[in-house]
Parts: sequence; C-alpha cells; structure tokens
Amino acid sequence: MDSAELELDNAFWRFSLAVYAADGVADECLALQQEFNIDINLLLFSAWLGADRGIDLTQEDIRTADATVERWRSRVVRPLREVRQVLKQAQTNHEGFRRKVKAIELEAEQIEQAILYIHARERWPQDRQGQTRMITANIRAYMLYATDGTARPDDKMQLRKLTDAASGLAR
Repeated sequence: MDSAELELDNAFWRFSLAVYAADGVADECLALQQEFNIDINLLLFSAWLGADRGIDLTQEDIRTADATVERWRSRVVRPLREVRQVLKQAQTNHEGFRRKVKAIELEAEQIEQAILYIHARERWPQDRQGQTRMITANIRAYMLYATDGTARPDDKMQLRKLTDAASGLAR
C-alpha cells in the first residue's frame, strides 16, 4: 500500500488521540504493552470499532487486522521503539535525538493506524452506531487474542480508563 493513499488524519486517529489523552488511559495501555507485549494500536482499534462502528469483533476479525499491520509494526514501529528505549536508558546526552526518534515513532504509529482505518473501511463499509457494550467486548476479545487466552481482562485488569474514555466518544 502506497503511503500517499493513506488518510493519516482519520476518525480512528482522532479517536485514539482523544482516548489516549484521557486521564489514566496512557498508563493503562503502556502497562499492558509492557506486561503482555500487546499492540496499543490494535487495542485502540478494537475500542474504536465498538465505539464508532458498533462492530462486535470475532477472533478472526482481530487476527486479520493484526496480520494487516504485522509487517509494518515488526519492521518499523517496534525497531523505532527499541531505539528510543535504548536512548532513554543511555547515560549520554542524546535527549534531542531521542525526542526526534519519538516523533518518528509516533508518525509510524499513525501510519499503522491509517492502515487499520483502510482495513476497517474495506471490511465494514457500512457506518453503524457504536455501542458501549461493543467496546468492552472488543477490548476483551483483543486481550484474549493478544495473550493467547492467558490474560483475562476481568481477572487481571478492568481496563476501565480505556473503556470509559472510549465510551465517552461513542457516537
């Protein structure tokens, strides 16, 4: 897919920025990324599809979305994150460079989200009303998928911050 075809400023990206900025959501998402190596973009995608589109995701839907961005995530996003983390731990004065890498990493994540947005438009072309119960179901479905069933959101985490922020944006 040509990056010129990507719509970087799309409804999913704006949703993600708003939800991620909500009180406690970033910490909640980063803790999940650290503990379970989840893709925060796919977690937000799951929430967005429930909030904005009223989509009830299946494990196959999640697997397909994951496969859609796997190459980009593994070859671009994760290596940039690793470089940024190495620079953060370095005992040298590379803060300016680290900030530049962080900005590029964010742009790479925006591209990943644009790829997911196109995937959603192609997979679910009809626009439906979002539903709060779909947000919760989709987040749980993604967590079960991402952790091969080892993380049960009801057991280890409530994901209340993310669910509440996403519900506030459901249309």
